[in-house]
Amino acid sequence: MRVGIDFKLSRHLGVVEKSVFSMILCGYNRINDIVDVLRLFSPEVLATAIMNLVNLQLLCVNEARNELTLSALVSSLVERCLVEEFEAEFPVEICQKLEEGACPIIELSPTLDRDVNREMISSLLPGINITPLAKSVTVYLVKRGDNDG
Repeated sequence: MRVGIDFKLSRHLGVVEKSVFSMILCGYNRINDIVDVLRLFSPEVLATAIMNLVNLQLLCVNEARNELTLSALVSSLVERCLVEEFEAEFPVEICQKLEEGACPIIELSPTLDRDVNREMISSLLPGINITPLAKSVTVYLVKRGDNDG
């Protein structure tokens, strides 16, 4: 089966953090533009969300340019997710999850501890130290078809 890697922000992050992060992924980087689009939330709530994302090493702030960007680590992860794919054989249970959409890496070995799962992710994403992001992102295996890229 041909699979790739993807990630999502962890469940403990709120809707505001996820919204800001999604906007950065979609190319919005000016803080004023993000505040304008997300005006449903108060500036204080947005500032707290941005602070959380920066503290989690997901985003970087350029105060001089009033911009937010993905951290270097997240940029590397995004790039790998876009280009990495490989052939592998999996047990039936995992194949079923992949057919349904995606399979979190943790579910590849739910009986193993967090360090072993992190080691599995490291072997799938060589050169990317996922440890700083361990509490803020969930890494998934996703099935790639012939038309996926």
